[in-house]
Formats: sequence, structure tokens, C-alpha cells
Amino acid sequence: MDRAILLAVIVAAVCVLSVFARAAIRRRHHIEQIDTSDFESGSNVVVFTSPYCHGCRQWLDALSEDNVVAHAIDIGEQPGMAAKYRISSTPRIAVVDSSGSVLREFNHYAPRQSDLDQIIRLARAS
Repeated sequence: MDRAILLAVIVAAVCVLSVFARAAIRRRHHIEQIDTSDFESGSNVVVFTSPYCHGCRQWLDALSEDNVVAHAIDIGEQPGMAAKYRISSTPRIAVVDSSGSVLREFNHYAPRQSDLDQIIRLARAS
């Protein structure tokens, strides 16, 4: 009985620590600012992609269907951009304002309708 309780406490502690660790990693890799000269003018949605990323293609297709102009930056072709913005996985979508401040980031593998709605709202507002 005591071993079962001890094991449950250890499992719970590991789960709590992993949640905090994931949150810290997310904060550390959050993009604060994107240099607007790095992408096309008229586009305030930046999609960081990689050559074999199926999710990236899904995001770009979904944004295109919703008439959102998005600029894709392939980190395979431009590894300097990956280093500059600390991109270690794709897809990574950022909505920026006219000064380049990141309003919101998305990093889900497949686009969710709620995320697309937020992107559309933010892109049209800024």
C-alpha cells in the first residue's frame, strides 16, 4: 500500500515538473519581434516552414483558402533565419503588426479552426 502511494506521488511530481518545463521552454523560444525587412510588405503573417513539413503545407493551404496573405520562410533554405528567430521546429506561425512586434504565435502541427479565426481577426486588424 505504501509503495503504491509513493509511486503515485512520484508520478504526479514528474507530471507537474514536465508541465513547468514545457512552459519554460515555450517562453524561451517565444518570438518577440520580427524584422519586417525579412519578409514581403503587405503580409503580416509569417509561416516558418521546412522542406518535408506536411503541417506547414496544411497551414499555408488553410490560410490561402481564407484569403490571408502569408509569407513562408523555409528554414531549410534559410538556416540563418532559423538561428535568428530560434526556430527549432516547424510549422511556426507568427502574426505581426506593422512594427514587427509579434501579436500571437501558433505552433500546432495542423491548423485548428479557432486558430485560423484568430489569425484572420489579428491579420485584418493590424
